[in-house]
Amino acid sequence: MDDELRRILDTLDPDDRERVLDAVRASSSGVEATVDAFGASSPGLHATPVPSEDDVDTVQFSGSAESSRAGDGTLTIPPELEDRTEEVERSGPERYEVLDTLGEGGMGQVLRVRDTELNRTVAMKILRRKLLSRPGSLARFREEAQIAAQLQHPGIIPVHDIGRRPDGSVYFTMKEVKGSTLEEVIEDVHIALEEGRTRTATGVGFRRLIDLFHRVCETVAYAHHRGVVHRDLKPENIMVGGFGEVLVLDWGLAKVLGQEHAELDSSGDAQSLPPDARDSIRTERALDDSLKTRVGAIAGTPRWMAPEQARGQIDAIDSPSDVYALGGILYLILTGRTVYTTRDLQQLIDWVQKGEPFDDPREVQTKWLVPDELAEVALKALEHRPQDRYPTAAELAAEVGTWLDGARRRERALEVVQEARDLGPRIAELQHRATELRERAQVLLEGVRPGDPEERKLPAWEAEDLAQRAEAEAAQLALERVQGLRNALSHDPDNREAHAALADLFHAAHVRAEADGDGAEAKRVALELANHDRAGRYAHYLRGDGALTLLTDPPGATVTLYRFVERNRRLVPELEEELGTTPLVKVPLPMGSYLCVLRKDGHEEVKYPVLIERNLHWNGVPPGATEPLPIRLPKLGELEPDDCYVPAGWYWSGGRDPGVTTLPWKRVWGDALVVKRFHVTFGQYRDFLHALVDAGRTEEAERYQPHYAGGEPLFQRDGDRFVMTVDRDGDPVKPEFPACQIDHESCVAYAAWWAEQTGHAWRLPEELEFEKYARGVDGRPYATGHHLDPSWTIMKNSLDSPGWAPVDSHPLDVSVYGVRKTIGTIVERCHSIGGKWVGLRGGGWASNTRQCLAAAKKSMPVQQADDATGTRVVRKFSDAIGDAVMFP
Repeated sequence: MDDELRRILDTLDPDDRERVLDAVRASSSGVEATVDAFGASSPGLHATPVPSEDDVDTVQFSGSAESSRAGDGTLTIPPELEDRTEEVERSGPERYEVLDTLGEGGMGQVLRVRDTELNRTVAMKILRRKLLSRPGSLARFREEAQIAAQLQHPGIIPVHDIGRRPDGSVYFTMKEVKGSTLEEVIEDVHIALEEGRTRTATGVGFRRLIDLFHRVCETVAYAHHRGVVHRDLKPENIMVGGFGEVLVLDWGLAKVLGQEHAELDSSGDAQSLPPDARDSIRTERALDDSLKTRVGAIAGTPRWMAPEQARGQIDAIDSPSDVYALGGILYLILTGRTVYTTRDLQQLIDWVQKGEPFDDPREVQTKWLVPDELAEVALKALEHRPQDRYPTAAELAAEVGTWLDGARRRERALEVVQEARDLGPRIAELQHRATELRERAQVLLEGVRPGDPEERKLPAWEAEDLAQRAEAEAAQLALERVQGLRNALSHDPDNREAHAALADLFHAAHVRAEADGDGAEAKRVALELANHDRAGRYAHYLRGDGALTLLTDPPGATVTLYRFVERNRRLVPELEEELGTTPLVKVPLPMGSYLCVLRKDGHEEVKYPVLIERNLHWNGVPPGATEPLPIRLPKLGELEPDDCYVPAGWYWSGGRDPGVTTLPWKRVWGDALVVKRFHVTFGQYRDFLHALVDAGRTEEAERYQPHYAGGEPLFQRDGDRFVMTVDRDGDPVKPEFPACQIDHESCVAYAAWWAEQTGHAWRLPEELEFEKYARGVDGRPYATGHHLDPSWTIMKNSLDSPGWAPVDSHPLDVSVYGVRKTIGTIVERCHSIGGKWVGLRGGGWASNTRQCLAAAKKSMPVQQADDATGTRVVRKFSDAIGDAVMFP
């Protein structure tokens, strides 16, 4: 037995003590009952025990906040205990037939009865006959019936009638409701959440639980509007019916407000009431001061009562007192526990009275996310001072309703999100099927010549058609998936899951767009990704920050960083910052294309372009290696003035334009090169011919001399010398013009001669080598960047006269390494292809924009020569011929 209860019992006289014990004994049966041993306003004990192991929760304490005893220790009898038995009209014995007992308590019992006149089953609440002599008990019993009868609301059990039974006991009948208490529903929901389920076996989830609570708030709000404060709101007093009913029970402790000056006239006409009181609840007890609860009496359940209620401040108890109890219920819903958890009754009352601080619900419940909005609502409702809470349950209901509206929209949005996500596996399956079919078509076409009969091609065509249909269906479903997620946002604009799913899709689309080199699409998708990445998961991806590691041989080189920016449609390096001296390790850099200029005393200045790709680390680690390769710094004098040094490293090659023949777009490694700044000139080529003549190899000189297609030599002979005069059109042939009208064998012979003259293994470039020294490392289409204007070089539509021009003209046609004329003026011969064809790169004076692309592959027979094709020579930086004889 609770110590506080024992202390109070010890002070009572035998009769009063026995009545209290009757009430407590009755409550232990497990049936919820209302026990009023002394009457509602007694300074003794008012208990409403409920089935629970926690004594603090099972007793409604109605003791005086101040001592109610005389100085000699005897119990004072308040006026309301005087015998003032009210008369209630008796009903006939044949009206109700008792069917079953629903519950019993110290105040009386609740029966299931059949109304024989209306042929229906109802619940009958009976006041024990021995309490009839106590005016307070009978008055409160009648008031409970009058309040419930006048509160005509779906959330309040309707009272049908009131009267006396043949044995003299007083009763009122009401609708019988079957279901579970809100306490049981809360417990079931929390068990489900603990087990990882979103709903209970009966289909109640968290959002539904809040909806039930919202309906409780609306019911209490209605009572507040009618001038009634419940004073004993708790989960055990709230019934959830089997068909969705939510009912607030037990109005036995309700307080009727605003009745002190509202009196009925002799006719009982409500129009005689003040306008603001015409809709108020009117009870006999509320109009009789002698029957009201006296100041200092504590009535209610300590665990749920407001501080002013726990202090017995009767006049202070108003609608905010109910709001406090509702806040406690919401706290239980959010956390699974009550605001205060002590089992000590006196400590509990002390904490409630003083407003002892309690834990934020978001800190109590860590197994799942407690909505911030609801946590704030609960905390405001549980404020210690009444004026700091919501004024009535209506304001509280409005706040909860706002959250519910969002939760309902969110639930619908989540359904749509799931529908969109369910399309993912089907899309992936179709895409995989299309890939398999296209690969099958390629296999079937192997060995099939273009001119073969269509019968040999039909199986491959069928596979291609099926692949196309699968791709089309996958594309359609992908569009439906995006549209579905957008539709989810129409239900819930801030839905995290829909935004996250769209962010994932747009991230994948952005990766594809960048891989395809579709800059416009990449920009569009990046905006979509930034808009939907509400959680910031792709913020780092969108910034694209990477890092640079740079080592040099020898170390200690100063590094000046320039960033390539577009100016007048050309990519030009603009000073960014001084990075310090090498070695540099994982220096953070934003995504972009840069030029590092390396300087060290005693060494040549080196231009080293780097590409910081999205979130990647440029480290210069060669294929198959694990450590970065130091950039060799040529010593002063190691390079000739017209030598361009191309450091080793990775670069992008190939193309992605379906209208141009290119190598596959891929990242490749290139060793260090030395490239001649200019094409081989007529003057340099003539020196080669003269060297042959001087070596007694006049026939070879004649063989290698430039010829027109018909065999006519371009140079004239003056003895053993070759003289440049004019071409067929009468235009002068100048030494500074690029050498042309020479076939592949002649170009190879020139490179070998030049290698012998310099001691380095000069040769014709490989096509991939051309791409690097022309484009740099960032895969730009032209040496100038992503655009080409005919005024920057000599090409088709240039203002300059088409034809030859000095190799050092048009300085804008220059690569990042300083190599000139890779875009126009003359097409460069590269290595031979299979011995019969030679690869060509770059554009000439008659080339269009696409033909000038650095990645564009062209070819011509090895023996062919024309006036738009020339050559330049390259070598590996470390290569030297030594004593080897390279000259044929």
